Amino acid sequence: MNNKIPSVIRWTKGDYLKLSYAVRKFNQTISELEGLDKNVLPEEFKYTELRDSIYSRRELNRVIKALRRFSKTSQQRIVEAPSGEKITKWELSELKKAQKRALGNVTDQARVIVEDSTNVMGDAEFKKLLRTKESIEDLFNRKGSEFRRTKKRTSSWGKNDYELWRASIFRENFMNSLEQMSSFKNYKLLKDKLESIENPIQFYNYVRQSDILSDLFLYYRDKATAQTYGGFVDNQEAFDTGIFEQLGINPKDEDLERRFKVIKEFELTLDSANKLSTTKDYIALYNKGKQLGIFINGDKAFDYINDNRDDLSGKIKVRILRSKKR
Repeated sequence: MNNKIPSVIRWTKGDYLKLSYAVRKFNQTISELEGLDKNVLPEEFKYTELRDSIYSRRELNRVIKALRRFSKTSQQRIVEAPSGEKITKWELSELKKAQKRALGNVTDQARVIVEDSTNVMGDAEFKKLLRTKESIEDLFNRKGSEFRRTKKRTSSWGKNDYELWRASIFRENFMNSLEQMSSFKNYKLLKDKLESIENPIQFYNYVRQSDILSDLFLYYRDKATAQTYGGFVDNQEAFDTGIFEQLGINPKDEDLERRFKVIKEFELTLDSANKLSTTKDYIALYNKGKQLGIFINGDKAFDYINDNRDDLSGKIKVRILRSKKR
């Protein structure tokens, strides 16, 4: 698997024009073919749907070149797949290429699960990938509606930018699910952090590598089961623990007064940090001019100081905070 994270295409006016022209020419060629059974011809493309399915320049270039190839008379000839299914030479050629790319993408996804799972054969996603692989491998032995369904599956998996495409859908679904948490104070901190991760693959990796965010997504995806996987969505305190302590998402100093009311400010030494343990309000800690984090109560702040004592020196600046009503 290529470890380099692909970048999302930045469309130019020229890109739109090239793709639009290629689609229009492709569809025109199909409509002008006479004496052929329309059922054996490739389906016409809708420009907007095709454009919205492209996430990388590599995929855009591949699609345009493929559409252009259909203009050659030799590519319009009707041939038979091994199953006897009749299609154009162009579509047979493109499907063979897509099948090769698709099997590579399926294998890459399976490899990730193998590396992460301790019970591979019991993993539902892994079993689903095996069924997908078998289906794609069997593409040219299928006929009729089965062939058409498998053809679409192969084309989806056979995108050059499949990883970007999959991650983009994941990102969109996740952000939509996140809106259901908007009633929590400090929700915007989490939303702003996630929106700052623009590359879909980096977003996907950030979420999947975070137990608390992965659980959140599972909770909303599987809410019909009535099982609460998203631990920190139960109440405000749990939510704040999640974003402040487990994810390390803290407001910048200039945002503190907008989001919190500072009710007290003082300094203490490392040895007197135990005085914080009775505080029930939010606490912001600073050392050597750097914000260490925001904690939901004194116990949490005290635990942090104890756990990181070797990295701290001098006095600790303390701000006692209360959330402002939204």
